[in-house]
Amino acid sequence: RGQDDDDDDDGGAFPSTQVNDDNDIEKEDEIIEEIEEKEKKQEKRIGGAAVFLALVGMIFTAHQVAENPDGAYASLCRLTLTVWFVIVRIVCFPFSFLLGKRRSHQPLSTIDYREPYLGRHGIELS
Repeated sequence: RGQDDDDDDDGGAFPSTQVNDDNDIEKEDEIIEEIEEKEKKQEKRIGGAAVFLALVGMIFTAHQVAENPDGAYASLCRLTLTVWFVIVRIVCFPFSFLLGKRRSHQPLSTIDYREPYLGRHGIELS
C-alpha cells in the first residue's frame, strides 16, 4: 500500500508543472518582445543606411551625367530609364486597351538632355 500512495499522489505534481509552464510562457513572451525590439532597431538602421546610399548614388549619378554626358555611366542610366519605361508601358498596356485608348503606333522616344550644337563643356561651336 505504500507504493500505491506514492502513485496516487499525482494531483500534487500537476499544479507545480503548470506553474513552470506559465513561467516558461512568460519567459518566451519576454524573449519574443526583446527580439522584436532588436528587429525594429535594425530595420531603422538599415532603412537609414539605404536612404543615405540612395542619396549618395543620386548625387554621384547627377555628377557623372553632368561632367561626362557621353560616357558609359550616362549611357547606362539612359538605357536603364528606357528599359523601365518599356516595362511600365507593357504593364499598363492592357489597362489602356480596356479604357479605350487604342493607338496603332506610339514610338518610344528618349529625351535629348543636351543641345545638339553645344560642346561637352557648354561652349558653342559656331
